[in-house]
Amino acid sequence: MSDRGGSTPPIVHGVRLFDAGAFWDAHEAWEHLWKADRGSDRHYLKGLIQYAAACHHLERGNLRPARTLLASGCAHLEANRSERWPFHTARIIEDMRDLALRITPAPERSGDAQAPPRPRPLRRHLRRSPPDAGAVR
Repeated sequence: MSDRGGSTPPIVHGVRLFDAGAFWDAHEAWEHLWKADRGSDRHYLKGLIQYAAACHHLERGNLRPARTLLASGCAHLEANRSERWPFHTARIIEDMRDLALRITPAPERSGDAQAPPRPRPLRRHLRRSPPDAGAVR
């Protein structure tokens, strides 16, 4: 399966969207795969979906849902670290936990807005050659 008739697997297309800051679109791209999968891979995809959703909430200043989704997403990725995926999963989990630590409620300030922390790019966690290229969606 590839995006728009090209050779990019949809999972990687989602990474590109995520890294461009289009978190909701990345969520949607991965959710499409999640809905089509009835196997154990659903849980791994759910972890990525929740990471994207957390970043979407974070951008909007919704810290509580962002923290909840980061924790849940980490749990899904931790429990389903398949080597079939094109990612270094442990590194994604580290980034998610680091992002969760950087989310702190903003102190009361008079009109001084603070930008939310940004996630690190996912592309830095893509393996050069996935262990099982047939498994990459």
